Amino acid sequence: MTDWNVAWYRPEEHEEWDRVVAASGTGTFLHRRSFLAYHGDRFVDRSLVARDDNGHIQGVFPAAQSPVDANVVVSHPGATFGGLLATPDVTGGPYLAMMECALRSWARAGYKTLKYKPVPAIYHTIPREDDRYALWILDARVSQRALSACIDLEHRLPATARRNRSLGKARRANCSIEQGSAILPELWPVIEAALKERHNVRPVHTLEEMQYLALSFEPEIQCLGASLLGEFVGAVILFLSPQAAHVQYSLTSTAGMAVGAMDLLVEQAIEIARARRVRFFDFGISTDPSGTALNDGLHRFKTEFGAGAVVYEQYDIELGLYAADSLQKSGADLINIMRG
Repeated sequence: MTDWNVAWYRPEEHEEWDRVVAASGTGTFLHRRSFLAYHGDRFVDRSLVARDDNGHIQGVFPAAQSPVDANVVVSHPGATFGGLLATPDVTGGPYLAMMECALRSWARAGYKTLKYKPVPAIYHTIPREDDRYALWILDARVSQRALSACIDLEHRLPATARRNRSLGKARRANCSIEQGSAILPELWPVIEAALKERHNVRPVHTLEEMQYLALSFEPEIQCLGASLLGEFVGAVILFLSPQAAHVQYSLTSTAGMAVGAMDLLVEQAIEIARARRVRFFDFGISTDPSGTALNDGLHRFKTEFGAGAVVYEQYDIELGLYAADSLQKSGADLINIMRG
């Protein structure tokens, strides 16, 4: 097959959409329609579905218009990463053709650029990098790289002596861990204050949004708080996928930092990930949003838990070529390129 019936996503297709996400090998709960819909009022949705000749959805492409540039479509501004998710039998040439059909749809809608954030391989449940190959064939340009720290839980490197000392300090201080969405109202001020003090920013989510997500996606979202003398002094919000656990928030107050509360939180979060039988523990990026400025101290702190490094990428594709009815690169041409 060299062509697909690609159309805008419709709400009544949410069950078929989620079926493809679950089967794709790269999808996570971040790509389910219920997650994407929670912040629907922030974005103009431009998600696509690809149907085969029998009318069955075989590919989904979460996307929305950029909130800062109406000429740009992003996959997806409300998720850490996204991209084209397809059923496992859609690979090689048919996947390339599906990607091209999606680009054609956005181009004909007037968009000039696609910003594409592929799902890192540590989140794949099967080897699935069709999109990276397609991006190369389609002349995509790497526009951003960000550095994350990640533990392979099957082959964890030893934690450093400094981390072990800090963990011992937290235990001697009788720092304890509480868990569950019910602690969020007390935990959120700690997160807000720490982000304000250290980075002069606010959390990506409001308390109300995080409460909604934690209740809607339990057990995929886990909330952990470090308590000292009856007060929360640190927090970790963990997003769990089948293959990887992602640290969405990890912050301590000054008092929490003094007693090593983060070390206790991280070790507890790792135990939760192990209990879910995930392979990787992803601390998240240690760069600014553009990826060009690395917080080396933060990155080294994360690696001291026994982590290596993982890169998150973003690609830009100029859509002008795909606006015409007659394209220079048809699906058949792409298959021939792959074979040649």
